[in-house]
Amino acid sequence: MTPGPFKIFEIRASGSYAAVCLAQRTNDPLGRHVALKVLRATLIDNPQVLTRTRDEARVLSKLNHPNILKVEQLLGIQRRPVMVMEWIDGLSAREILTFSPKGLPVAVALEIASRTSSALSAAYGARDDNGHPLRILHRDIKPGNLLLSTHGQVKVIDFGLSRGDYYERETSTISTLVGSLGYMAPERFMGSQKASPSIDVYSVGITLAELLCGRPPVLPRSPDAHPDALRRYLTYVAPDLSSSCRDPLITLLSEMCSADPSARPSHEETQRRLREIQVAGEMSTDLTAFVSRVVKPRDRDRPRVEPKAHPAWEDIQFLEDPNAPLPNRLVSDPSPGPVSDTQTNDRVREFLNSAQWETRKRELKWLLAVHPNWSSEPFLEVLQRGTQPWWRFWSRSASESEMALALEVLKHRLSPRLLDMARGLTDHPNARVATAASVLIERYKGEH
Repeated sequence: MTPGPFKIFEIRASGSYAAVCLAQRTNDPLGRHVALKVLRATLIDNPQVLTRTRDEARVLSKLNHPNILKVEQLLGIQRRPVMVMEWIDGLSAREILTFSPKGLPVAVALEIASRTSSALSAAYGARDDNGHPLRILHRDIKPGNLLLSTHGQVKVIDFGLSRGDYYERETSTISTLVGSLGYMAPERFMGSQKASPSIDVYSVGITLAELLCGRPPVLPRSPDAHPDALRRYLTYVAPDLSSSCRDPLITLLSEMCSADPSARPSHEETQRRLREIQVAGEMSTDLTAFVSRVVKPRDRDRPRVEPKAHPAWEDIQFLEDPNAPLPNRLVSDPSPGPVSDTQTNDRVREFLNSAQWETRKRELKWLLAVHPNWSSEPFLEVLQRGTQPWWRFWSRSASESEMALALEVLKHRLSPRLLDMARGLTDHPNARVATAASVLIERYKGEH
């Protein structure tokens, strides 16, 4: 039997979105372990999930920081996105809290928060190969997304809900409420469109409070009720800590978890002030002792289930056995195989030439999600048809709604040629076309 691309050793996590497993490439002479994040079969028809998966891989591939989990590549196997990541032995802060229900040692909690702030600062300040700022926000910081390795490393994981200004980003989720309740900044529930690093600072503050107390603060979203509730909670934080350390810690937490985004410190300031508290309290920043005492034994002794006995095995067995039966959802929808750039453009062009394509947005999303190598050319042709001279009566002219949608799609494929065409449409009599062209021009300026 021909082996599959991977050997699966353990399924570490499985949820409604994806499964994460420990694996090894069958053709790797070094036998290195890798982590695989495999999208559930039931979601392969969801274009938003597909594009978000690709976005997460792109985000992590652009970031190189010791406290951010690295992604090696994104594979497509049997139409299923498979993210190949570095493997880290260890436990999440959420798992560690189950063994420390009253909270972690102050020095450990502060060091985890400090390294997390360092990672988030690097993510927001990172630049692409052309020097453009990426401005990546995680948007889902919580104990479950902070990994403490058996070597004392802290890793921020799961950028699946992140957003950024990088060129290849496909999903647009600025106005979508995503994240974990209890860790989300209050302004995110108010329909705020101005996402900034302060939302991640707030989540780090809530997480740090939970690491110190064993439970997170339950804070109201109302700006009026929020301060009193936070003040009451902070009375329980590190009561045995000396006042020279506790007072600045309480002040820092009150600012990080403030209902007012402008009152929160930056990631850099947060890290500096945490370090000052550690120095004042002569706290060790080396997590080795804690890891040896708590993490390693718990990781070694945790129950392990054979992959084939795990409920998620049916969903990921194709990685190990290419002849394995597909989940029922995929039986009638076989893999289309590799598609060239020319074939992709032809398929997109065929769709754009079909009747009332602009009213079938969901189909268009799915088409572009399945064929991520689509280019701007078919959509530029739509714009050309919309502005063609009157005497080309034999060629079907594009409607204003088709032009507007083409412009909206092309914000993911910016180019100088597109910029020139958009400039000629800012005075278009149709408001939607003119607005879409103006937005596209502003986006281009922001990235260049």
